[in-house]
Amino acid sequence: QKLQVTNLVNSFRSDFVKPIIIGNEEEFWTKVSAKLKAEILIILQELLVNMKKHSQAKKVILKFETTPNQHLIFYSDDGIGLEKEFQKKNGLQNTETRIFSHGGTLKFDESTEKGLKINISFPTKYK
Repeated sequence: QKLQVTNLVNSFRSDFVKPIIIGNEEEFWTKVSAKLKAEILIILQELLVNMKKHSQAKKVILKFETTPNQHLIFYSDDGIGLEKEFQKKNGLQNTETRIFSHGGTLKFDESTEKGLKINISFPTKYK
C-alpha cells in the first residue's frame, strides 16, 4: 500500500507541482482494512485530480498519522483555495461519501488564508 500511495502521488509530480509525503509507512497501512485501503487510494486520487484541475498549487503535502483511535490523513496545498461560496461538486462529494461510509470525517480548514487544507480521519475500529 505504501508503494501504491507513493506511485499515485508521484504521478502528479511535474515541473510545477512538488508533492511531499510524510508518514506513508507500512505501520500506518497494517492497521487499515483492505477495503478502506482501496477507498483511501480513490480519495487521494480525487483530491489530487481536484488539485491539478483547479488549485494551481506548486506544493502539495500529504501526511499520514495513526493514533490509538484514528487513522489521520492531512492534505494541504498552496493553491488558490476554495471560493467563499464553495459548492461541493461530484469529485469532493464522492470523496466525502466514501469517507462517511467508513465512519470517517472530512474537515476543511477554513482558517487558512491561502491554499487548501483538509483533515480526514477514520476510526481504527473499522479495521
